[in-house]
Amino acid sequence: MKNEIYDCVESSFGSYANQKTTKYAVNPAEFFGELQYCDVRHKKTMIELVKGKLSNMSSSLFEVFGGRGLVKKAYNLLNNDRIDFAYIQSQAISLTKSHLVGLNRVLVPQDTTHINLAGHAKTEGLGLQSEKTHGFLAHSAIACTTNGEPMGLLYQKVWTRIKEEGTFFSLDAEGNPIEEKESYRWRETFSEITKNIPEGVKITVIADRECDIYEMLVDGTESESDFIFRVAQNRRTTEGINIQEKLFSQPVIGKIEVEIGHNSRTGKPKHTKRFEVRACTITIKKPMKNKSTTIPENITANYVGVTEIDAQNGRENSWILVTNMPIDTFSAIEEIVRYYSLRWRVETFHMVLKSGLGIEKAQQRKFESYKPLIHIYSVIALFIMQLTYVARFNPKMSCEYYFDQNEWKLLYRMANKTTTSPKKPYTIQQAIYYLAIIGNGKRAKSDGPPGVKTVWKGLQLLYKTIETLGDIGLSEYI
Repeated sequence: MKNEIYDCVESSFGSYANQKTTKYAVNPAEFFGELQYCDVRHKKTMIELVKGKLSNMSSSLFEVFGGRGLVKKAYNLLNNDRIDFAYIQSQAISLTKSHLVGLNRVLVPQDTTHINLAGHAKTEGLGLQSEKTHGFLAHSAIACTTNGEPMGLLYQKVWTRIKEEGTFFSLDAEGNPIEEKESYRWRETFSEITKNIPEGVKITVIADRECDIYEMLVDGTESESDFIFRVAQNRRTTEGINIQEKLFSQPVIGKIEVEIGHNSRTGKPKHTKRFEVRACTITIKKPMKNKSTTIPENITANYVGVTEIDAQNGRENSWILVTNMPIDTFSAIEEIVRYYSLRWRVETFHMVLKSGLGIEKAQQRKFESYKPLIHIYSVIALFIMQLTYVARFNPKMSCEYYFDQNEWKLLYRMANKTTTSPKKPYTIQQAIYYLAIIGNGKRAKSDGPPGVKTVWKGLQLLYKTIETLGDIGLSEYI
């Protein structure tokens, strides 16, 4: 039942297709082409890298460039000290923040992913991503509308773990100051993503159980931004009982009924799940092992408990959320639950980075070269996600916002297996449906909207065909 609760809760709140949607996606080649470079050759190589990746998404850079001589240009680019990759990342974040203008609320899910580079032990500066496996970690925060449409990257930190003598990850031992722990990344991210936000925009930071740290709860309750974290620690309250005992002794406020669609992959038929919802305000005590004298002894926050009714196979499907958002009405509590269900967007983002773009297939001589690479791949990953979700939330938007004339004409011909090009552009919903056809073949009526995996397969084939035809051949073909 892993992740099912996220999907089913999100589906229970109906369609958001009528909500106002703006164009958030920018073609990655266009984005990188508009940046400032100290050498025009750097710009040319960057565009070649991005376009090559779009047409060979899961391939390594060697496969993208098709040879040792050509791929050397990409390696030189990633190792060039004259290119300010911090500037490039800041431009991506600035673009995201520009999309926030005019919105009342923005959801910001954050999480960490592990990049497995087993077999790369000789890479200079590369440590471990787990106790025995080489690699690195990336902690990312992405901005989404309240209906779950991704808008872009707001923060990303990349690091590797250097094993010291003695106990592995000894810095994370209990009792050490939070600033010296790896888990400090949660506080650092919270601080960074709430800076320089356009006026009038309310940020809601969303995170899973790993973020349930006392200091994070202090930051959240003292911040002007909202937060929703999943509870991991069953902490003691000022009443002498723990959180679960307090919360689940409360009366059921309401029930959420969720319709789960037919799963064509597993064959599971359409069915309904029901959930009970409880909520109350709780004051928790600072952990006894926390010796900090700069944080309060107690924190008061709102807690929401969601429990599946009549769970099958005797497996209780329940979770607890902690937030600073109001819980005075059932509709307000429903909103909290729905917002948290959209945390899965950041998991999807990491899945695209690894499975779609093959970041774990990358081979670099230095760990530092992986940092710009994952920043570049992040822009591409979010472009794929944005295309996927805009078709759901703004289906009538014209496809010409995202595809140039040659692209949407070629896409139509490929999907419909015809030599006749359309005279007018079609909707973005139809465009994504065409990508699904060329990426995954014929679609059944029972299938839901195309997912990111289907979209990246279709995009890859479209851009690969464009690459094969070339500019001259493409114009003649269309």
